[in-house]
Amino acid sequence: MGLSECKLSESFFNEKGIIALSDTPSANGMTAAELKAAFDDLSKNYVGESLNNVIDILLAEGGAGQIGTTISTDNGNNVQAVLNDISNDLNNVNVSLTAHVSNSGNPHNVSPEQIGAVANSKLTETIVNDNTKVPTSKAVYNQWLDIKDHMDDKSNPHEVSALQIGAVSMEALSDTVVDDESLVPTSKAVYAALVSIGGESASGGDMFKAIYDSTNKLTDIFVYADDAASEAQNAAQAYAEEYTDSYVNSYTEAQLNAHDSAADAHNSKFQTKAERKLFTATISASWSGEEAPFTQSVSISGILASDTPHITPIFSTNSGTAAAELEAWALINKATADNGAILFSCFAKKPAVAINVQIEVIR
Repeated sequence: MGLSECKLSESFFNEKGIIALSDTPSANGMTAAELKAAFDDLSKNYVGESLNNVIDILLAEGGAGQIGTTISTDNGNNVQAVLNDISNDLNNVNVSLTAHVSNSGNPHNVSPEQIGAVANSKLTETIVNDNTKVPTSKAVYNQWLDIKDHMDDKSNPHEVSALQIGAVSMEALSDTVVDDESLVPTSKAVYAALVSIGGESASGGDMFKAIYDSTNKLTDIFVYADDAASEAQNAAQAYAEEYTDSYVNSYTEAQLNAHDSAADAHNSKFQTKAERKLFTATISASWSGEEAPFTQSVSISGILASDTPHITPIFSTNSGTAAAELEAWALINKATADNGAILFSCFAKKPAVAINVQIEVIR
């Protein structure tokens, strides 16, 4: 069956459709059930069947050809297969088009002339390859090279004369004076006049030498100063050596001999030796005075008023007692030696505990 055979013509509806029924079905003896059956028969048995046939034909192999397509695919020739192939082809075209748009390698072979540019072959390669410079034509570049060479030419390419720059030519100056950089160049005429007065050599009677070096002792002033200083230094050194040998050494040697021969040379300094004395005493908690300063005199047999005692506390072996003794010792500010006693003083507060001390004196 072909797709065209599923068509429902106007004559079909005139014959089979509702239009073919009587205008007054009930009057003509048609029951309600028969009227319903007539409506259902058209849509179910004719329209429904024709539509199902269309669907089957389109889904069947070759169905695409029934609607006029001539595309043949490897996946079938029904409508869905053709549509799938069309979709795949469109995707492939889109991928190719995107790749083509992204291609910056001149895929159309556009020439410089087509975009209003100058070909690299017509430009100098040196300038084009250097990104810090602006490309230019080879002709302009070659002219620039010629100008640069001319600017770098230091050999007076324009043949400028000494007169043009307000100078005197070398030919007009004395060769002798010009070659001596320590002198100021002068003209040959002036230099010849100076030579004619006395000449350059001492034997020729140079006017400057005749006046300032009549004995012909021309020398460098710095050399003369160095020589004079060296002579003075040598003379001073010779005098010092002679004085040392003849007076200082002999005098010192006599003094050392006299010292060494004296048996009691150092007795006055070393005839006695220091004596160390140690004493112990207890500073009680009883102090004199109602307010600071507080004093306490501790009797110590053997102590002299001339002694300078070195006093250190003797702390208890009990840590708590030792801590109290340390606080008490910190309150004693002064100790003054006397014959047979030491006077201790407190300038602010007085200790509340006794302290054992050791006294050392060096005599």
